[in-house]
Amino acid sequence: MHPPLDIEERLRRHATGYRRDTDPSAGFHASVLTRVDAVGGPQARSAFAPRQLAAAAAIAVFVGLLAVGFARLHGVTQSAKHGLTPGVNVIPWVAIAPTPVAPTLPSPITTSPDQARALIARTVTGASPLVLPAYLPSGLNATVRSSSSSVDVTYASAAGDRQVRIATVAPSPPAQGPHALRTLPAFRGGTASYQVEDDTQLAGRRLLFWVEPGVWNDDPVGGRGVPYILSSTGLTDAEFWQIANSVAPIAPVARLCGIGQVDVTLPGTHPLDGGQAVLTFLLRNRTGTPCGVIGVPGTTMHFTDGSEVLLAGHYPSAAEVSRQSLMLSPSSVPTAFVTAAAQGCASTAHRFLHDAVLQPVGNAESLPVAVRQGSVAIEVCGTAQGAFEATRMGLLEPPVPTEKNGTAAIAMHLRMPARVGPGTTLRYEVTLTNRSTTPFLFGGCPSFVESLDSSEQTRGHYLLNCGRMGVVIPGASVTFAMALNLPASVPTGRHTLTWTMDMPYSDAATQAPVTVTTD
Repeated sequence: MHPPLDIEERLRRHATGYRRDTDPSAGFHASVLTRVDAVGGPQARSAFAPRQLAAAAAIAVFVGLLAVGFARLHGVTQSAKHGLTPGVNVIPWVAIAPTPVAPTLPSPITTSPDQARALIARTVTGASPLVLPAYLPSGLNATVRSSSSSVDVTYASAAGDRQVRIATVAPSPPAQGPHALRTLPAFRGGTASYQVEDDTQLAGRRLLFWVEPGVWNDDPVGGRGVPYILSSTGLTDAEFWQIANSVAPIAPVARLCGIGQVDVTLPGTHPLDGGQAVLTFLLRNRTGTPCGVIGVPGTTMHFTDGSEVLLAGHYPSAAEVSRQSLMLSPSSVPTAFVTAAAQGCASTAHRFLHDAVLQPVGNAESLPVAVRQGSVAIEVCGTAQGAFEATRMGLLEPPVPTEKNGTAAIAMHLRMPARVGPGTTLRYEVTLTNRSTTPFLFGGCPSFVESLDSSEQTRGHYLLNCGRMGVVIPGASVTFAMALNLPASVPTGRHTLTWTMDMPYSDAATQAPVTVTTD
């Protein structure tokens, strides 16, 4: 025998559906009463008769309210139709006008050579080793233009007639003039390039290029060491080499990242085109000192069905399209990533990740991965080992406007109300989806333009409210609430809203229709 039907529960579910703009079935109340009368036979009807009558009365009142509501629907939507019911996890609208910002270089700091040494050792965390000359001629002050991942300091006399500069910079010797002289001397355990721009001048300009074995985050490929340049003007050859031969590390060489120093987390996966999924391991150095990752770490993944995936690490000498080494600076948020792409397939079966570790190249310690049980799943495609492509590694950076294959890294979608009134605010939502295979974050919130195709001035130019957005992993989406004020004189009829991000994301644009009406 079936249990008595819970009429109150049915009414509550129906009311919830109504709030979600789901129209009620025309015969809903009749079907409910029919089922109530049928449940449990005569004995049950006798026992539940008062409850049935109360429920029937409630339904009658409910349906009556529906009737009144539909009769007055025009008046209700006159105000509601100008916006949307906000979706879940939508970043709220904030009207922030963009301010033109010119590309900035690190602000120069003029100080003594000893203070410059201490400043660089403390603030440059994206390069190792850090080297500076231990010897300098007297009477020189230091001007530091270093960043978090680069060294750039110039020592100069008050008159400016003697200058020494040392910096991390990609080697690019200047063109040789008729009196230039270039040699390849042995220097600091390797071979350097030494150029005298004019060998007829006793104290002319001199340049020395060499590479320190190590890690440099400003190298987009990595694995090629830290390139340095030492240059001088107003110094003789002997004076220059006295300075050059005193170059030495000013801080301990960063050690390899190990367990207890790096937190590794793995957010859930989101499907990309063709069903491909990318497992994104986010790395954060939670200590107070930098550490290095040499080579792309290997990955070991165990799944709940007992299968296992082992992906070997890649040494810096391997031909890889991703970065081959990096420095992890101390940070409260992730600064780097390692990814493993799962191939797409037509199967509907899924494999759930149980646990995983990263194995940095050249380091015996495995880094455990924090993953919520059951939150990461991939489609089963052939063997477990064959389901994955090689791992990649990189720093978390803003997205590139367009990938090499021409596919935009960011896909966009507008969620619009069906109608909006003149003289009101058009409220809508824009969803940005990472369609690339690389996680990204916005280094600074980009600006965007929203406009309606109208003869009236209907346009807005604002900054995206992306301050709390964080990392957007491959396949993931983030939604922003938007608003556009419409003048009262905007013509009624069907219009098109265009939403475009400014440079360097100008290839990210989308459109959607909206009807302006006074109804």
